[in-house]
Amino acid sequence: MKEDFSPLDKSYPSCKPTNPCDCPKEVSQVIDMTTPIELKPTVTVGSIEIKCCDDPVVECKIDKYSKSIKLTVTQKLKVQIPIAYKITATTEDFTASCGKGCDCFKG
Repeated sequence: MKEDFSPLDKSYPSCKPTNPCDCPKEVSQVIDMTTPIELKPTVTVGSIEIKCCDDPVVECKIDKYSKSIKLTVTQKLKVQIPIAYKITATTEDFTASCGKGCDCFKG
């Protein structure tokens, strides 16, 4: 029965310590890959909640010239604004080229 072996498999028949010249070799090449990435952020605002804090403050002023009364009302509010952020990324065609040496294989 014949068995199938991969040349990179350590049990490959020609890969024996007695005949190291027949062992398969590994090669590596550094390549430069470039791809543009486009990020599209979106923001969604949810339902806003408003709550009154404390009592309103009323300021009363009399305008002597126009003979009128002006009121200014100030109210502290707690405003809760739920915001959801999302970013989607899309890529376009990439480019590849042979690169020059790097230290990425040192370990």
